[in-house]
Amino acid sequence: MSITMSFANIPDKAANVLLDGIKGENLNDEDLLRIHSLFGKQAFEALNLLEEGAVVKITSPSGRFIYKVNQRGVSYYCSRSGHFCACMKGESIQTSPFGRSWCPHLLAVALSDAISKTQTKTISDQAITHAVEMLFKIS
Repeated sequence: MSITMSFANIPDKAANVLLDGIKGENLNDEDLLRIHSLFGKQAFEALNLLEEGAVVKITSPSGRFIYKVNQRGVSYYCSRSGHFCACMKGESIQTSPFGRSWCPHLLAVALSDAISKTQTKTISDQAITHAVEMLFKIS
């Protein structure tokens, strides 16, 4: 199943201020308005993923981790620290020294972490190495 993705190019400082300002285990109305005003249509999809509990942080015994976001039967692997999602492969992504492209999956990961709703699953070091290789593999 192919899902068409769109991306929002957001200034790093604005995204960091918004995400760092989220407190507690739930998003309040003010948080939702700020998220929507900054991220636009990515916000709606990311919030749906968040509500569905679609974000899983996959960790290994050595401490390495990667995120998996399940959307409509498709799993997308994301690196929050690398600011990359598998849905971005082959896409023309806008980057600048001031901002980065955000997909709904990366936003869902960031929001899930901000409100401590991220599920965790532990796998072997070998399995996580393979998952990271697949994430960054260029076809």
